Amino acid sequence: MYFKTGFAVVCAVLLAGACDSALAPGGRRIPGILEWEVLPAVTDVVPLRALASGSALRAGVVAPDTVQAGVVFAIRVTTIGPTLCWEAAGAVVELEPDLATVTPYDRTHEDEDTGCADARAELSRRVELRFTRKGETLLRVRGRRVVGRGLQEAEGMVVLEKRIQVR
Repeated sequence: MYFKTGFAVVCAVLLAGACDSALAPGGRRIPGILEWEVLPAVTDVVPLRALASGSALRAGVVAPDTVQAGVVFAIRVTTIGPTLCWEAAGAVVELEPDLATVTPYDRTHEDEDTGCADARAELSRRVELRFTRKGETLLRVRGRRVVGRGLQEAEGMVVLEKRIQVR
């Protein structure tokens, strides 16, 4: 029992040490990844059912269906970090009477001198909004779409939308 706990602690410390630079100020701040379609390499052995169903990683938006006019409420926007050294870096909000556009941002501190665990990470952030006009409002979240194994392969934009009733 102590061995398992000790081993877990050692692994956590090593991973944290590898990502020290992610906790430091600075780095690149870029629009977050909302969808990542990971294509298998030619040498990968992939079950047929996995190819048929696709292997896309999708981020998410959690928002209420109904809110009160003039009252601040929170939504949760989650993006995909390509390694454990990435972190959520806020969001830019553009408000119009019938539309709220949210663009989440992530920060990376990786460079050629940084060692980082190569694992996809969910990067979640809380965003506060307030609608003043009653009726239906559209929440639009804009982010990047990546196809392939690397961040530079066939990047594009994706938009997630949700209708919210303002009472």
